[in-house]
Amino acid sequence: MTRFFVSPEELGNDNIQLVGENASHAKVLRLKAGEQVLVCDGEGREYLCAVVDQSWNLEVLERRESDTEPAVQVSIYMAFPKADKLE
Repeated sequence: MTRFFVSPEELGNDNIQLVGENASHAKVLRLKAGEQVLVCDGEGREYLCAVVDQSWNLEVLERRESDTEPAVQVSIYMAFPKADKLE
């Protein structure tokens, strides 16, 4: 499913309009009316939406908390190579 990331200020009550880069991506993906997409607000919530028309209006079908964050934290360390091997 296609996922779009928008700022919380761009969210409406029951409708969302994709603008700027998100609208360009929707056009390239050739989304049709009735297709479902996920819209994330960056604050832990996601919205299941349906495309209404080609001006990239979306109708919010469902609001829910995003559960995509992993339960385990991972730290990655890199050892520095000797001499000029880093390049």
